[in-house]
Amino acid sequence: PALLEEIIFVSDGNEDAREGALKSMSDKVKVIALPKRGGLIRAKMRGVAVATAPVLMFLEAHVIVNEGWLPPLLQRVALNPRVLAMPTLDYIPADAWGSYYMSSPGHWRYEWNFNLIFSNPADVVRADSSEPYDSPGTSGGIFAMRRDWFQKLGLFDPALLEWGGDHFELTMKVWRCGGRIEMVPCSRVGHLFREVQTRPYSVSEWQVVHNYARLAQVWAADHLHLFYRVKPQARL
Repeated sequence: PALLEEIIFVSDGNEDAREGALKSMSDKVKVIALPKRGGLIRAKMRGVAVATAPVLMFLEAHVIVNEGWLPPLLQRVALNPRVLAMPTLDYIPADAWGSYYMSSPGHWRYEWNFNLIFSNPADVVRADSSEPYDSPGTSGGIFAMRRDWFQKLGLFDPALLEWGGDHFELTMKVWRCGGRIEMVPCSRVGHLFREVQTRPYSVSEWQVVHNYARLAQVWAADHLHLFYRVKPQARL
């Protein structure tokens, strides 16, 4: 708790923001209750807008942080003010919240349709190493970075609506503007990977494709033919 300046919960249009229960946990808690659902991307932007701490740490509601998870991330941010530092995401089954399984080593990357993949080609990431290492991409949901660096990058594009694409925009802006994306093995966070049938909210497939199409036109203009080949429904 001593490392936390504030804890910001964003309730994205929920009937009950549970403000009383959340604030009872700590006087550092702030609750933003959006009157109607704006989607994941805009909810993050609202949280950043009220944050005052120098480092942002994004989490999701369906995670369990492990012991000592925060200091390794803050250390990487202190060493490099342009780093996006990610913990290793361990596995929580969708039907067993109390369970926790250590994940295999790897990094995040993208396919030409912008789908996010976690893999370890040629076993380049060793399971017995505790050293941070570069990742081509970020999953976009759980990471630490300086607030001034986040704001300088202009995150996020306000035309990205509801859900989908924020992870790709983060990846492109961090790497192409002189930053780094790192995986930090000593920081571990359990993540419940939901299936479509267990997702508590609806996601518009059309909106996700629309977001990806916008990103492709900005960040993959020289390779649009490859993007459209694997995602033809993205032609606007």
